[in-house]
Formats: sequence, structure tokens, C-alpha cells
Amino acid sequence: MKKKWTILLVLATVLLWAEITMALPTTIATPWAADGLGTEVNLVPNGTGSASILDCLYGWENLTRVDDSADQVWFNEENGSSTAMARYAAYTQNFGYIRDKDNDGVFESSEFVSLFNVTASGYLGGYSRSLEMGPYEFVWADDASGSLMWTSIPNPNDHMVTWKITGNTGHANNEIGNYVIGWEDLNLGDMDYNDLVVEVKKVAPVPEPATMLLLGTGLIGL
Repeated sequence: MKKKWTILLVLATVLLWAEITMALPTTIATPWAADGLGTEVNLVPNGTGSASILDCLYGWENLTRVDDSADQVWFNEENGSSTAMARYAAYTQNFGYIRDKDNDGVFESSEFVSLFNVTASGYLGGYSRSLEMGPYEFVWADDASGSLMWTSIPNPNDHMVTWKITGNTGHANNEIGNYVIGWEDLNLGDMDYNDLVVEVKKVAPVPEPATMLLLGTGLIGL
């Protein structure tokens, strides 16, 4: 019996190593995008003399980065919603999602549901909409004019980065538990991921099968 537990623990270690090696983080560059006032606005902090979109909106210390391997497929339990927070891009951003209507793990671009079409630039207001009632799995999608439709599933490049709101220090309006996603609309041209920044609520990423197996194996080991 002891040998069985040893094998399971070794398997868990191997799976954990595989998970780590496959979870290649998306590079977030620091090129700036003008906000019309001559201020440099970056998605992430870029030293002194520059502003950070995420820091201005939420406070950098209130956000926790979600690994790129864990933000691909999402789950809408009931009534998820989304709100566009900022846009620094030349292209119009048509943001929405693709749900798995057949529950077969396939997300077809022909079933794209648009939530809002963002034409304004800078910090935004007025772009907010709810998803269809759940429960169902889905992927986020951004259809940029003049470009391709990118989704939260790499195809083949990862065009979306995710943070979870985990605090409200200095930002009392932060809704802890919500997620913030940033998009790069071109073929990873400048990799600043500030072409569209959206806050989403009452939805969550779906753990990968490998992660679930890992958790199950760990519980068995305990």
C-alpha cells in the first residue's frame, strides 16, 4: 500500500513539473500609448514619470497575476458581465465571447457573441453588458477591425493577460474577486496588452484538466 502512495506522489511531482514547464508567461512590454494629454500610459508600472493603467484603476498592490495557462477557458455560472475600462489602440475593438453550446470543448468563431464595440480611446465609461445566462463554458474574444479575431485560447499566440482583484487598498470601489483582462490586438506587435482593458465579474477561469488531476492526486496522497 505504501508503494502505491509513493507512486502517486511521484506522479504528482511529474505533473507539477510538466505544468510549470508548459506555463510560459506572456511577455508584457512597456511601450507607451499617448492618452491625448501627452502622458505615457502603460498597462504595468514602468518606472517614474509614467502612469500605469492598472495602478490608476485598481492600485497595483490590489491585483494578482493569473498564469497564462489558467485563463483560457472560463465559466459563467449564472449572470456574468463585462465593462470596458480603457483602450489604447488604432483599431476599433469588438469585444465578446464564444460559448461552448455543444459542451464538446470546441469554440467556433461563427458563434461569437459581441458585447460591445469600443471606438473611444483612453479611460472609458459606458461600455458594459451582461453575458447570456449560464451555466456554460466560454472563451473571451476580441475582434479588432483590420486584424483577426483573437480569443483567450492561444491561436497560436496568447493575446490576453489576466489579473484578479484581490484587495481594495486606496481603491474602495474595487470589487474583490472580479478579474481584469488586457488585450493585444495585433500579431503581438508591441505586446503592451493595453489595446483593450476589460473588467469582468461573476465569471471565473476553468482549471485545466492537468491542474485538476494534480489536485486530485495530492488529495489522494494526503
